Amino acid sequence: MSRNILAALASISLLSGPASAAIVETRCTITYYKKNTNQTTNCKWRQAQGNVQVWVDGRNKPFRFKAEGQGEKYVRINTSDRITLTRIGRYSLTIWKP
Repeated sequence: MSRNILAALASISLLSGPASAAIVETRCTITYYKKNTNQTTNCKWRQAQGNVQVWVDGRNKPFRFKAEGQGEKYVRINTSDRITLTRIGRYSLTIWKP
């Protein structure tokens, strides 16, 4: 490709703004510490600009984890097969990577 075409493509991608995050269907495990319960169920999740939203089957509202709260309001651990988001003393939510 010529430099002019590459420059035009770069300009178009900058003008179009950030792409919206895809919602991924997978399985999630929720562990509530005070109730001493552990449940794995279907869920959907997405991440955009470090913010995570998780919709769990059987729950009306999504779990929300804002990027700026990481390390203060919750702990995030990424491994090759899962992402675990923990609100210390309350619950852990594990998103199993498909």
